Amino acid sequence: MAAAIRVSVTEPRGLLLYLMGVFGPPVGAARVLHHGGRGYRRAFLHRFWGTRGIAVRWWLGLFAVATGPAALAAVGTSMTGRAGTAPALSGGAVAALVGPALVAELVEEPGWRGAASDAWQARTRPVYAATGIGALWSLWHLPLSFFEGSYYYELGVGSERFWLTHLMLIPLGILLVWLVNGSGGRILLAVLAHAGFNVAIGLAPSGMARHGGPPRPHRSLLGGRQADQGPIQLPRTRRAWCWGRPRRKWSH
Repeated sequence: MAAAIRVSVTEPRGLLLYLMGVFGPPVGAARVLHHGGRGYRRAFLHRFWGTRGIAVRWWLGLFAVATGPAALAAVGTSMTGRAGTAPALSGGAVAALVGPALVAELVEEPGWRGAASDAWQARTRPVYAATGIGALWSLWHLPLSFFEGSYYYELGVGSERFWLTHLMLIPLGILLVWLVNGSGGRILLAVLAHAGFNVAIGLAPSGMARHGGPPRPHRSLLGGRQADQGPIQLPRTRRAWCWGRPRRKWSH
């Protein structure tokens, strides 16, 4: 199926998907911020950049989310006897992964684990919001399966690796929301964890499942009716989605 449907950024339809994927999350986040009020925007910027007051356990959680999947994949590959080829770990090779990963997630995460998560959690339980966003985030990657030359295209639509890769994005998305919620809403942790995850997978031996490829061309979930329903009335406090402990205020 992947061989029958191909798109390229040099074609009008491919360019449209490319632009929607790149600009969908930040444009959606901008719309939510516009309707959220001055206090929400000020708190959002603090949560995006601020690191003060983040407990050590959430930095450890960031490290676990960023490196855990690659480590588990390496163990699984070793147990099955399919040892991959480790890439050359030169400084230039690492920088070539770290730089683009950080830029990509600085653009992407304020939309998904920032504005979208805030809007959803203002209306439903955090665990439901995290699961829904994770599922939509997985679907958002689907068009990459038709971009010739991308990692997702090489998986082959409908293959075992295709399903495993896309299903893996759902729990990863949930873990990213968990990091943000647990750290007091710090979107920066989602940015660093997601970028670290991509780098760790990129440095893993070839033959293991990877997450990456060109910018994700898909419509942002924030581009629907949500931003047209007036200012978002975020609760002054929220409760942790796993243990139900009171949270600090995220807007003021």
